[in-house]
Amino acid sequence: MEKRRDILRLLAGLGAAGAAPALGGWRQAPFQSRRITVSVMGRPFGEAPDLVLIPGLAWTADDWRGTAAALQDRYRLHLVSV
Repeated sequence: MEKRRDILRLLAGLGAAGAAPALGGWRQAPFQSRRITVSVMGRPFGEAPDLVLIPGLAWTADDWRGTAAALQDRYRLHLVSV
């Protein structure tokens, strides 16, 4: 019983810190990197499945633009450049 109480306290603390669902949704910090870029397009969050498109290391996310244009009505797309 004590272990369960500790777990509940931990989850309550995470909720106060913004790591658990709050008022019907997750708080998500924006992605930040100097070497990797991610652009999001397509359907709004929660309305469609997420699809991540990552090109080879010699290319950029621009190589996925044509494919993304054809899929943006059905998916929330994340185009990655490394």
